[in-house]
Amino acid sequence: MDRTKNYWIRVETLDKNHNPRWHGRAILQYTSDSTMPTTNQQTTGRILTLRDMTSHDRYLDRTLLDEKTQVNVRKTLSLNMVNSKGEHGYESINFIRMTLPKMTEPILYNPRKARELLPCVNQHRSMKSGEECYHHVNVQLNDIVEFLLINDDSDQHPLHLHGSFFHIIEQGLVISNKTTSSRMRLIKDTIQLPSQGYSDFLFTDL
Repeated sequence: MDRTKNYWIRVETLDKNHNPRWHGRAILQYTSDSTMPTTNQQTTGRILTLRDMTSHDRYLDRTLLDEKTQVNVRKTLSLNMVNSKGEHGYESINFIRMTLPKMTEPILYNPRKARELLPCVNQHRSMKSGEECYHHVNVQLNDIVEFLLINDDSDQHPLHLHGSFFHIIEQGLVISNKTTSSRMRLIKDTIQLPSQGYSDFLFTDL
């Protein structure tokens, strides 16, 4: 490898067979300038999979990852479409579209007021009867929270958590096998969730 050049790093996502135009790129930078890489995609060499991925041990919370950990809040969330607004519909989580209540103060300063202004009340949500409200999950300080996030949409989605990180426990496709599912030990604040895929993650930094 020539350390006077910069190189492209290319990543194929779990969604590559469903939607081959989706891939990730980053720059491996050796030079001090901003020269863009000119390297081409290679067809040889080692291919890294989910099983090769892990965070450095100094960042991992081994207590949190212990299978005997007592989880305080466990939720299954499904990304899906609601068609009640017509042909185009809207993206939702558990058939709920997040809507922010009108407030004169930041929502995090008074979350109870936000819930009271725009509560979620429909108990029979579906693709044709979704809901638009202030979508929330109640947790307490230092709770350990586990989310199983399933993407039922026909496209993949990037998801980002503001102000904190989570431990990815497992990620793969819903119809999983040895090549699409893997136990992991990753700490991230952003994940790419493939179509018909899932991610199981924990966090406690509340």
